[in-house]
Amino acid sequence: MLKGEWPKNTCGYCKKAEDAKQYSDRINQLILQTDTSVTPPELFQNNEAVEITPTTIEVYFKNTCNMACVYCGPHFSSRWEEEIKLHGDITIFGKKIEQDKFAVHNIQKNNLYEYQKQQLWKYLEQNNRYKTLRYFSFLGGEPLVIPELDECIDFWNEHPNEKLTFQIITNLKVNDFRFDNFLSQIDKLTNEKKIYRFKVVASLDGIGPQTEYARYGIDSAQWIKNFEKLLAIKTVSVGINSTISMLTLHEFPFLLEKILKWNKDRPVFERIIHSFQTDTSSITDPYMAGPDIFNLVLKKCDELFIVKNSIESSAKKYFSGIARQMQESIKNTEKIQLLKKYLSILDSRRNTNWQKTFPWLVTL
Repeated sequence: MLKGEWPKNTCGYCKKAEDAKQYSDRINQLILQTDTSVTPPELFQNNEAVEITPTTIEVYFKNTCNMACVYCGPHFSSRWEEEIKLHGDITIFGKKIEQDKFAVHNIQKNNLYEYQKQQLWKYLEQNNRYKTLRYFSFLGGEPLVIPELDECIDFWNEHPNEKLTFQIITNLKVNDFRFDNFLSQIDKLTNEKKIYRFKVVASLDGIGPQTEYARYGIDSAQWIKNFEKLLAIKTVSVGINSTISMLTLHEFPFLLEKILKWNKDRPVFERIIHSFQTDTSSITDPYMAGPDIFNLVLKKCDELFIVKNSIESSAKKYFSGIARQMQESIKNTEKIQLLKKYLSILDSRRNTNWQKTFPWLVTL
């Protein structure tokens, strides 16, 4: 990148979008990064420095998760892992669906895990690096069922940083007792100025039976109840993250309508931040469908993206880029048949029925 060249083995999604003159995630992030406080201090001295003090850290401790989304796998979900142990690997057309050897579920299972975890805290303490951080993001698995979340909250209680945003990405699948206790913890953390703010990004791709099939294990009523609890807490910044996949795009407009309802009486600076990405790396890649099947859905979505601030403007541009790529895509019959075979295998394990849930896919 410093030489003006794209990396050979990464960044392919953004390169493909930008080669097609589309709005990529890379461009979107560059536009959003207008706050110089997140610039590592070394870059003010040398803008090509590669050894820096981080201002943003993402941590994956474990893959512990209470859901098994169709487009996920054991790399990020222990429930997926348990299912594979029970039923065996999924093999389609003689090829096993492989998982990343560096994924969370592999890395956490080593004799040095506890030592490595303590090294993280020591690293942040050395030279007061924790004071340089502006964003600390906890991912999973599902953070609300991973014990290390409490360790993180304790760390920031003991190492205050009034400029830090502490963020988690969650499926909100948690009981009232745990969730209410969590809300109390993060409200206290912010009110006592141990951090600048706490941000909760809740994952949801749509609203309806197709989304519930794709996000296997979700309790939609529980999700909405917990999300509305979040909206009531003024010290918490709230967002929604959606995966745009072949299986959930038809119900994406229902989520956008719900967001409009939630945002109706919220001030511009407190509106729900909605982020999303296309699921191009898995078997539910939406581009395989070709240009016709989602035309009406894409048009409806465009109408529902109401812009009230710069973040929403960027989101609408990003979605417009996705829509253009979908309209220019070519139907891939082989990948569609692979998806159907994959869903049939899942049905045999989960007592679900993809043909009943996705009647439009049967004849595609």
